[in-house]
Amino acid sequence: MIDFTGSELYIRVALEDKARETRELRRRPRALSTHPSLRARIAARLAGLALKLDREAAGRTVTRDLRAAGRSS
Repeated sequence: MIDFTGSELYIRVALEDKARETRELRRRPRALSTHPSLRARIAARLAGLALKLDREAAGRTVTRDLRAAGRSS
């Protein structure tokens, strides 16, 4: 029989608990939307789309203003 001191036993139990947690996390499927790199890519794409929409809206406003100015003269 192996005789552990209190601190060695505590460390051993803590390591076994951590190993069990790690195994459980690996088995559990992870939602793609929570994956950090995917979240960053989604955020970048949304920012790009927002910028594109802003540019298009600004372009339509300028075009509309030019048309209105041409009609009023």
